[in-house]
Amino acid sequence: MATAFQKQSEKTLENTNEIVQNVIKQHETDLKQQLQLASNNLNNAIQAEQKKLIKATVKAWKFPTLILFALMAIMLIVSGGLAWYSKQTYQELQEWQNSMKVAKEVTNGIKLSTCKTKDGSKPCVAIDTDYPEAWGENYKILKLYEPKNKKTN
Repeated sequence: MATAFQKQSEKTLENTNEIVQNVIKQHETDLKQQLQLASNNLNNAIQAEQKKLIKATVKAWKFPTLILFALMAIMLIVSGGLAWYSKQTYQELQEWQNSMKVAKEVTNGIKLSTCKTKDGSKPCVAIDTDYPEAWGENYKILKLYEPKNKKTN
């Protein structure tokens, strides 16, 4: 009977060991599933918060970005306008300098201007300071002659 009891005890022990092993394996499987589920929930929550943060960031930067682009556009337009204006002014200056060179060559360097007198402004020409009757800054008043065939009404 002792042998039968011992065999029965060993069989019960083996069955109990198998049952405990199965329960432990099932518990491990359940824990792994719960951890996986918790991990998935945590990842989903993190992604949801990231989406909220991205939306908030886009909202926060939308207006300043629009202002920045508007300012850049204004600066671009103004710089384009200034470039065009400076080009036009430079061309006018070049034309003026060219016409001054031509005028100097044609008039042999005579300097014309207007001088204020008691009778108003009169045309005058620069003269040599060695000669008398100069007016103001080395100018001498010229006498203008009206054409004879000019008709007045």
